[in-house]
Amino acid sequence: MAGKHMEGLLFAIVSCLVVIFGPKGVDKAKQAWRRAKEQAQRIAEEEQARRWAEEQAKRDARDEQRAQQEQARRLAEEAQRKAAGGQDWDSWWARAREEQARQQEQPRQRESNEEARRRATEEQARWTEEQAQWWAEEQLRRHAQDEQARQQEQARRHAEKEQAQRRTEEEQARQRAENERARQERERHQSERSHTVSGNIQRYFDIFELPYSASFDDVKKQYRIMIKLNHPDKHSTDDDVRDYANKRTQEINDAFSTLKKYFNKA
Repeated sequence: MAGKHMEGLLFAIVSCLVVIFGPKGVDKAKQAWRRAKEQAQRIAEEEQARRWAEEQAKRDARDEQRAQQEQARRLAEEAQRKAAGGQDWDSWWARAREEQARQQEQPRQRESNEEARRRATEEQARWTEEQAQWWAEEQLRRHAQDEQARQQEQARRHAEKEQAQRRTEEEQARQRAENERARQERERHQSERSHTVSGNIQRYFDIFELPYSASFDDVKKQYRIMIKLNHPDKHSTDDDVRDYANKRTQEINDAFSTLKKYFNKA
């Protein structure tokens, strides 16, 4: 009975393990169920051994009682024979009563010993049941602690991962902001430089009577045309015109040299 009760208790505890831990706790629940089944089997074997001992004690008691009755019968027959032979009846009867009391005392002593053994067996079974129950509760508590520690570790790792991701995103955002500021700064400097250069270079394009978007080939063609028209040798008859042609030619050459540098052709 104790083994069946223990098996039912352990089955309930193992079922709780499966409900609490789900599929992950099936293996642990199977191991706990096997250990519980072995424990219940040991308890059942102890219970069977105890019952066998009790039955054996009962048989021994019956055999002892039959032996006492047989001995009492023999003593009575011997008493009758001795009485017929003229021996002392009182002394014989006293010895017979002492022997009978001794024989009656032996079953009581045996029953007392058997009762002590039975109580010891019950105490052992109760202690084994309590130990198994404590072990199951301890296993359940340990599994709960392990699961809680695992969940805490997962939460900690998740928090660290989110924190690292957040730091990475902040670093990327900061880098993008710095890149954007650098780009804007470059654009601003380039715009200022473009405005400055365009203001200076436009004057040289105006000398060739070309737009700012003209190419270097256009500048080179216009340079050849204008240098021919303004060459001093073509205006040698008039000194004033010759001086103007010299200044104009110098201006065209300076403009062409500057635009060559502008177009990286120098």
